[in-house]
Amino acid sequence: MSQNILFADFSLSGPTLQGGMKIANQAKGNTRQAAEFIQNAVGGVLFSIETVQSYPHDHMKTIQIAQEELDENARPALKALPELWNDYDIIYLGYPNWWNTFPMAVATFVESLDWSGKTIIPFCTNEGSGLGASIRDLKRLAPKAKILDGVSFTGHQVASCEKKIVRWAKEALCCAHHIPFHPHQLIPFQNGQSPYESNSHNRIIKDSFRKEEGDMYEFRSEHK
Repeated sequence: MSQNILFADFSLSGPTLQGGMKIANQAKGNTRQAAEFIQNAVGGVLFSIETVQSYPHDHMKTIQIAQEELDENARPALKALPELWNDYDIIYLGYPNWWNTFPMAVATFVESLDWSGKTIIPFCTNEGSGLGASIRDLKRLAPKAKILDGVSFTGHQVASCEKKIVRWAKEALCCAHHIPFHPHQLIPFQNGQSPYESNSHNRIIKDSFRKEEGDMYEFRSEHK
């Protein structure tokens, strides 16, 4: 297992908005599902960002609370922070798009930690709102971190798109390690990480993702 990679995600199970503005009950949140797909492929440690005060089981009430927290620039208290934080140098940070940015619990998480020397790989789930202003806001809250291009996954497609999500995650990890390579080349990473098969991290490959996956992906380096 790659011990220098952390997967930190904020994700809620239960009633969730899906395609066509329908509410469906999910045993596992879309963002956590994506995080598990990636972790299974590249190794690392999973960490769930959880608030002390739980959100309502009712989706519409949760949306209302989320808007209030954003309007108040709130910082919800968290149950815990990652142990052995200094051991990690790459953090995949996952979150849903709530009101055009990440949930305020993610802001609490980011502001509670020292990001010096860390690389953040953001990924966001949503039903059409994309990354919103989340990359801009993340750069504001973690100015000492290196923040790679963010990616947006269409939430209701996540469960059936493991291969596509893993393909992006492997490419992003190679970008984080500054390793140029050809498609399908095996890359042995530092600190005893296991090699894996991946795809080129250049812009041509990213463009091919867009054409192939349609609205499954949205790449963006910064929101303006």
